[in-house]
Amino acid sequence: GIGVGLYLMVQSGWWLLLIGVGGLLCTLLYPPLKYRALGDLVILLAYGFLPALGTSYVALGELDWRVLWMAVPVGLLVDAILHANNTRDMVTDARAGIKTMAMALGTKPSAILYGFEMLFPFVWIAACSIAGFMPIWTVIAFMTLPVAIACAQTMKNSVEGGVEMIADLDVRTANLQLMFSLLLTVAFVAARFL
Repeated sequence: GIGVGLYLMVQSGWWLLLIGVGGLLCTLLYPPLKYRALGDLVILLAYGFLPALGTSYVALGELDWRVLWMAVPVGLLVDAILHANNTRDMVTDARAGIKTMAMALGTKPSAILYGFEMLFPFVWIAACSIAGFMPIWTVIAFMTLPVAIACAQTMKNSVEGGVEMIADLDVRTANLQLMFSLLLTVAFVAARFL
């Protein structure tokens, strides 16, 4: 991975090195920051903002900060995967001495945060489409909204029903994130050619 990154840096420019170093720092700092309830922030940076900036820099040869409009919903959904896992694992993480964001918030606020991470991306792309920051085609990602609502409802129900209800919610969230991201990609391709 480092070799490919260095090759791309030589082809595109030194900004990619800074983005790569940011990714490396996220990797190295994730374990200690997870123990301090900051793992979610690291994941948002490492899987949302940095890849979007790096990819656009390699493709365009310059930093295009507008890609961060798309990084917000994708990054939130990636973080929702982690948050579902951390909410489910609060008891075992406590035994291991880990303090995740889910533990810091508690069960009900964690369910609310997860619901936000699942549903806000749809509000975001609708607002960005209307404002002209994203092509109107991005609304095809709304095809995944029923899955997002079902996942958020499962998390909400787990507050009363127990963590057994969310045993596979991280996997379901990952599947949603994949579908959502693929549909966003299709939307941008369609906007380019139609």
